[in-house]
Amino acid sequence: MKRLMLISIVLAAMAAPALAGLTLEVTANPLWTDTGIDLTVGQVVTITPDTSDVWYTAGPPVGPSGFDLNRYDLFRSFYVGSMHSSMIGYIGDDPYQGHWGDGSFFPQATGYIGVNDGVTFTASVGGSLWLGCNDDAVSEAIGDNYGSITTDVNVVPVPAAVLLGVLGLGMAGLRLRRVA
Repeated sequence: MKRLMLISIVLAAMAAPALAGLTLEVTANPLWTDTGIDLTVGQVVTITPDTSDVWYTAGPPVGPSGFDLNRYDLFRSFYVGSMHSSMIGYIGDDPYQGHWGDGSFFPQATGYIGVNDGVTFTASVGGSLWLGCNDDAVSEAIGDNYGSITTDVNVVPVPAAVLLGVLGLGMAGLRLRRVA
């Protein structure tokens, strides 16, 4: 019976690996890229942009860490916690939050994730993971934006989900043992 439980734990750990190796292009136009990943609260996410890639936002080429905010209008940014034209993230249905072009709404101090040259965080809300360029939140002037940054995204399952998987497989194993 102990051997069966050990096998169940190993199988559960193998069945719930990190979503490793998801590589995608995050574009400067359109501003937001839907990663296709739906997060749940508690999942650990690591986002690693290729710092040698650049995009253009009406200025010189810039990498995922963006421009110095002091040199550019803050009202153009979605998120004040990151440099202008830097890579940022959002969890939810609409990274514009229904306010694109709304100078009384942007920039925001919360609700976005500063990705910059890379970040690891624990999801505090559930929803779709979006990655984007911290530009043109109010001006909507994306016509001069082009280029993309290659980005790796890794998601670790919620520990409780792994535990439930282990318990479920263990219970299934015990039931099979009783039947046999």
